[in-house]
Amino acid sequence: MWPCLSQQPWHSSLRSSHRRRRWVSSPECSGGATKWMVLSALIISSALALVFLASAQLTSDFESLINSSRLASGEGRVPIWGDTLRLLKAYALFGSGLGTYGTAFLKYQTAVVELDFTHAHNDYLEFASELGAIGFSLFAALMIAIAGRAIRCVKRAQEWDVRLAALGCAGAIAAIGLHSLVDFNLYMPANALSLAWIAGIAAGVPVAPLARRSLPSGDVVKVAAIGLALLLVIGTPVQIIAERTAQEDSEQSTRPIGQLLDAVRKDAASPHRWADVAEAMQRAGRRDEAKTTMATALRAGPNIPPLLLRAATLYDAVGEQPLAVRQTAHLLSLTGAYDAAVFDWYVQRGMSSADVLARGLPDSARATEAFIRYLMRPESCADVVPAWNVLVARARPDQQLAIDYVNFMSEQCRRNDAAARGWAQYLGSAANGYQQSDWVVNGDFESDASPLVFDWRIRGLNRDVEAALDDGLARTGSRSLRIRFAGRKNVDYSATGQTAYLPPGAYRFEAFVRTRAITTSEGIRFRIFDPDAPRRLDVLTDQVGGTSGWTRIEAMVRVPHETALVRINVVRLPAHVADDDIAGDISGTAWIDSVSLSSIE
Repeated sequence: MWPCLSQQPWHSSLRSSHRRRRWVSSPECSGGATKWMVLSALIISSALALVFLASAQLTSDFESLINSSRLASGEGRVPIWGDTLRLLKAYALFGSGLGTYGTAFLKYQTAVVELDFTHAHNDYLEFASELGAIGFSLFAALMIAIAGRAIRCVKRAQEWDVRLAALGCAGAIAAIGLHSLVDFNLYMPANALSLAWIAGIAAGVPVAPLARRSLPSGDVVKVAAIGLALLLVIGTPVQIIAERTAQEDSEQSTRPIGQLLDAVRKDAASPHRWADVAEAMQRAGRRDEAKTTMATALRAGPNIPPLLLRAATLYDAVGEQPLAVRQTAHLLSLTGAYDAAVFDWYVQRGMSSADVLARGLPDSARATEAFIRYLMRPESCADVVPAWNVLVARARPDQQLAIDYVNFMSEQCRRNDAAARGWAQYLGSAANGYQQSDWVVNGDFESDASPLVFDWRIRGLNRDVEAALDDGLARTGSRSLRIRFAGRKNVDYSATGQTAYLPPGAYRFEAFVRTRAITTSEGIRFRIFDPDAPRRLDVLTDQVGGTSGWTRIEAMVRVPHETALVRINVVRLPAHVADDDIAGDISGTAWIDSVSLSSIE
């Protein structure tokens, strides 16, 4: 694990070689140039091995790590370090006390609140916040002195055994020190004991040959190292026992109030222990004291999600629902990890969606979006629309949420009017008259096709018909829809189209078609019909074939009250074989653009 632990066989073999051939101390092998050459060769070899022998998976993982935000935040550590600095500033001189980081930190935690951090993932920051400037300085001075002695021994000791032992200890201390920058090494008993053992060895290695020393020169360092070792050996088990006891106490909020108050006196910085007392007081009927005690708990941990839920439940139990809802709204503003728990809490207490929208959500689009998704159930159709209206008034929703909302309202709730209106609200200024002067979505084909229930479904037909967007040709804008026939069959094609919502009334359908070398008498046309009952509405436009420029196709469409949705399909009907020299097998290309349905009443 540490260099010091594995150096015994290494320097034993070197000692054996030293006795036999004396090559270790020869000028050729100990020269600075030789050492640098060997070191350079090792570095170059390692780099080449990493480049040429690394697996594709390793390379991909490394690249994704470099390009991700996890690296910038230290995998979530950097925000926690920032909050730890706030804790350190509050207890700068003497610290919060050894082993108290887990509870003292709760008052200052603002990042990654859905997780409970018992350690700072940085030993230096955690020690400094617990020990303060004075305690941390003493510990740092001791470790620096021990590490410095090991380094001096590497340079000055005449016995190679001693040099190698010192080198192993110095390397081990450096490794622990480096890793402690991003983890809590010394709070693990095995690592703490290893450091104590290594520090003791480093403090005991002689800088000068043993035969030439009359009195040891490092007695003070040795005594200090032994004292540190004893502190770590005794302190670590005591800390573990204390943490387990604290955990057991925190889980026993049903204990008598007196016992819970004793637990608070042992760890007054723990907000959960204050919450235990508050809940016990509430059960005992001491409502005012319960509210006051819970307020103390919230001051000790104002951004801790489980505590906020406990506070909300207590305030609701004592009749302070506005105060309870204030805690849940604050929780929703901190993290999305508790969305379902909070929304379930609202439902269990009989809050209507209007109340939740008015009081139970923070002024943020994220929480409102989460509430809309929570409401997307058939029994909640009436509640989703008001929530959506609140969301679009606050900010433009996420596109995927808008698509999900529209599809839910149309397919689950059968509220096609609300669905179409919701999409127009999402588009905002980019609606281009949708649901006002035009009832076709993406009629200019400038947007990519989406899963929206009202968007185009662009599909070919086996290898006989190819349908796709064309970026190279358009009547308006930069895109059009291209239909290409392969000349294999006399195809009956209607796979491309869209579903539209139109209020009852009269409309003018319009589209522009351009063709090139359509070989049969039957070309491209449109069919506008009621998919549920074509007998109520079924309009077939004129067709365009051969080779032509942009040609307008028009048709009058009257939508009856019984029609819920209208289907607009691009169609090519089979040609009559007797009218064609090539048996109706169609080839050629057609482009479609500027499709619209506008009201004429």
